[in-house]
Amino acid sequence: MAWTTGTVSYFADQGGGVLGLLGKLLEWCASVGYEETIGTGNGVLTTFNFTLTNTPIPRGQCRIRYKIAGVDYETWEDGEGAFSGEKISTATLDRSTGIGSIIFTEPLDNAYVMKAKYTTATEEQDWLILHQRTTRKADGTEAFPGILLQEVILKNAGVSFKDFVGIGMREWQYPSSQRWGWNLNLYKSKNVVDEAANSWNFNSAWSGKSTYDLTNNNYSNHPSIYLKDAEQIKYWFISNKRRIIVIARTASTLYMSAYLGFGKRIATPAQYPQPNLLVGNSYGNKSFSDTTLTYCAKVVDGAFVNKFFSIKPNGQVLVTADTLEGWTWTNDGTVKKTTNNKINLFPLYVINNTQAQPMYEVLYELDGVYLCPNEGIVAEDTITIGADTYLIVPDIYRTNFDNYMAIKLE
Repeated sequence: MAWTTGTVSYFADQGGGVLGLLGKLLEWCASVGYEETIGTGNGVLTTFNFTLTNTPIPRGQCRIRYKIAGVDYETWEDGEGAFSGEKISTATLDRSTGIGSIIFTEPLDNAYVMKAKYTTATEEQDWLILHQRTTRKADGTEAFPGILLQEVILKNAGVSFKDFVGIGMREWQYPSSQRWGWNLNLYKSKNVVDEAANSWNFNSAWSGKSTYDLTNNNYSNHPSIYLKDAEQIKYWFISNKRRIIVIARTASTLYMSAYLGFGKRIATPAQYPQPNLLVGNSYGNKSFSDTTLTYCAKVVDGAFVNKFFSIKPNGQVLVTADTLEGWTWTNDGTVKKTTNNKINLFPLYVINNTQAQPMYEVLYELDGVYLCPNEGIVAEDTITIGADTYLIVPDIYRTNFDNYMAIKLE
């Protein structure tokens, strides 16, 4: 897994190369990539050979779009040098040389220009930008004319290299009420996306996507993180091919954080193709200093989910609604501080809380995020367990022994 830390002076980009928090994230782990023509149809040809100019190409991060009989299709390299999909007989790509071939079962449409989009970034920092433009309202008009606020959609291939991990971030602000933030989003399928025409909310993962607040110009139903502008924001970005974690320290002592992407499956990919998860510092129209901020999750793959659980040393299952760390955790000395001064990390699992207890469904585990109750830790500590290093992050501003999570860095 890859990670970085640093400081940034602004919430959003200022122009002239002065980046805000989102700009820094994109600079570090995302790429607009390359787009190259790999063939033009004449209504007869079914076989196309090509060589992509830039190499090597990370696994699962090359897309080909094609059109046959008036229907648009797209296919992604499967991490093993092959493509599959409708109307494809065989298709291969040597990611080290860029040499590829695609054979269709029917001719490519006449005059259709077939293109490949891909990146050459280092794996785990190889998120591909599918969509980027200035922030828009739900109707597609400019939300903040003259200001460089951005909305983006990123894609990766997961640890199987065959997944479609689609995540989105959208900057918004309402300065008169001290409100700056990111809306967060998920995307649920490999459907063809016209990046130029469709909005940040296109192909969104839950029905609440249409809840747009015209006063704050944000999607008030989406999880968000809340920031402060024109100050030194310290950040940590943690990325792999499955998810991105963002930690941002604002107003000196407030720790905002977001988890975007997949969790670790408990079922197989065939049983659970998209273990989607978003976690942010609440949702709606709030500011960075709001004392009601508390972690929320929205998970969509047939269910609305907003609960996590962990298992205590005594075997008790602890279930909570909406919060990630700030739970009612008993003052058990073996949890607060072990007799040999060790720190315990407790995996966090996502459950489907649409079922009544005791019928909760365990969906998946968070990737690299652990509950870390202990008396002897403070924000920004790093702890080492074996070969692994973890960053200690509090529940926004809360500092009780049970208000900390450990984020795996390496």
